[in-house]
Parts: sequence; C-alpha cells; structure tokens
Amino acid sequence: MSFQRWLPGLRLCGAFLLAPALVPLALQLSLSIIVVHFHLGASNFTGTPLGLFVQTYGVGLVYLGALCFGVPYVVLVRNAGRLTFSTVLLPTLLLSWVYPVVIYFALQRDFPYAGTVAAACVPGVLLAGLCFYAIGVWKSRPSEVQVSLLLETYAAPQKPTLQT
Repeated sequence: MSFQRWLPGLRLCGAFLLAPALVPLALQLSLSIIVVHFHLGASNFTGTPLGLFVQTYGVGLVYLGALCFGVPYVVLVRNAGRLTFSTVLLPTLLLSWVYPVVIYFALQRDFPYAGTVAAACVPGVLLAGLCFYAIGVWKSRPSEVQVSLLLETYAAPQKPTLQT
C-alpha cells in the first residue's frame, strides 16, 4: 500500500483531532478577556472552577460531540459523495449557535458574565469548522476523501439475501 492512499484518511483524522481544539482555546481566551476587562481579579470565579469548566465543557464536550456526531456525519456524507465546503459549514453554523447556549446555561448561575462568554464562543466554533475543512477536505478529490479503509469497507452496501 502506498502512502498516498492513506494520506486522505490521515488528513481527516488530523482534522478531527486538531479542529475541535480551537473551541476550548477560544473559550479560555474569552474567559480570560472577560476576567481582565471586568476587573474580576483573583475572585472565586477565576480560580479552579473556571479551569475545570474549560476542561469539561471546552475540551470534553467538544471532542465527545465530534466523536458521537461528527464522525458518523462525515462518514455518511462522504459515502454519499457530498463532502464539500457547504456540507461542512452548515452543521458548523448550527453548532455555532447551539454550543454558546449550552455554555450560557452551564455558567449562568455561577458566573455573572455568562452571556458575554457564550457570545464570544461563536467565532471559535466557526473557526473550528473552517479549520476542519482546510485540514481534512480542502483540495481533495471526492474519491480521495475517506475516513479509513476499514470504515469504507464496513459501510459498503450489503445486498440482502433470502434463504428459503
């Protein structure tokens, strides 16, 4: 097997590993900016609870969502031969509104600036979708873009057989 046959699958795996990492970075950046801008200093909002929040909702929720929803979506769209810019960005636009709502409801009781943090997460989610497209899909022929050879053979349509 040549390396070029595995390269598109490696690009998609790299996209699934690298692109979601932009969301917690954007969340941490927005939290840091708000703490500095509103002069919260070393209050109880800025210590360990926010660090734990970024680890769970920033990293955990994003990668769990990418694993549970992103991988099956990409496999289905790729098998249909429609993995393009629009099929990557449409779910990203939806997630750019859903994720900040989740962040807002998770922070609203304990953090007075939850709405500002949630609004600041929108560009991070959009940037993650663009990064996923740039790493995994851009400049790939539709026949090249495959998740892996194992998934491709597993997802091949099976012909039903009747045994009498």
